[in-house]
Amino acid sequence: MAAHSQSKVQATALTRRGLLRVAGASARSFLQGLVTNDVEKVNESTPIYAALLTPQGKFLHDFLIVQVGDALVLDLEAERLQDLLRRLTMYRLRAAVDLVDVSKDLSVFAVFGEEADSLRGNFPGTFVRDPRSPLLGHRLYSGGGSPPDFAVLGVNFVDPEAYDALRISAGVPDGSRDIPTEKAFPLEYGFNSLGAVCYEKGCYIGQELTARTHNRGKVKKALYRVRFETNAPTAGTAIRSGAKEVGEVLTGAGQYGLAHLRIDAAEANQQLHAGTSLIVERVEAPVAPPS
Repeated sequence: MAAHSQSKVQATALTRRGLLRVAGASARSFLQGLVTNDVEKVNESTPIYAALLTPQGKFLHDFLIVQVGDALVLDLEAERLQDLLRRLTMYRLRAAVDLVDVSKDLSVFAVFGEEADSLRGNFPGTFVRDPRSPLLGHRLYSGGGSPPDFAVLGVNFVDPEAYDALRISAGVPDGSRDIPTEKAFPLEYGFNSLGAVCYEKGCYIGQELTARTHNRGKVKKALYRVRFETNAPTAGTAIRSGAKEVGEVLTGAGQYGLAHLRIDAAEANQQLHAGTSLIVERVEAPVAPPS
């Protein structure tokens, strides 16, 4: 048994994620013309975070793109996988691309904690760093029908809620739970800092407005990790400065939550509250790891 402290490495099954396999001779070029990030950067050890937008530059789907074997796998919200599959099928036309839901063939786990990287090579499957934030640790994609033996490696298997609390404390949004589909502009939800947009690659759907917004620096709202005096209010609760509405609560865990806020209100020295709960801390998301 490897000498790893259970308190320093944790894992959980990400059962709310779906996995969509994109394979074939044209798989990379097909995705490259659609999504916000540079698909050519993906290899067996390097995934990317990316999104599919509307032609008007509004959010539709976000996902990790991971190389598993000789194919690319999109790791996304399970409940919305069929919608993404439908949209990609529509764009495929005659391209040499196979699109297959492999959620029943592959399992995805989060492995996190300060010693998680030392376990690289100990798991059967594809083990990669989460590209969105160092605080989120690693993703493990494992096939074969039976889960890895985490206990043999001294890994503490925890409920998904523990990982969700970690995600919120890191200031990382969780797809449509935090980002309104067909309404939100991705640069207002931390997509630049999360590394989801490449400004050097060629055209993709929604590129023109996204690039223009980035170049002009005209974003008026942003994603913040906030801490409340009490437990976080429910999602959708308005955040106010006095009587003026300046944002809303997104997902929360304990006293922490994600919030979409007007930048001028978040940066001003003024008291913000959601319902009767006072905000005692706000940090622009995603949160930088300790130096």
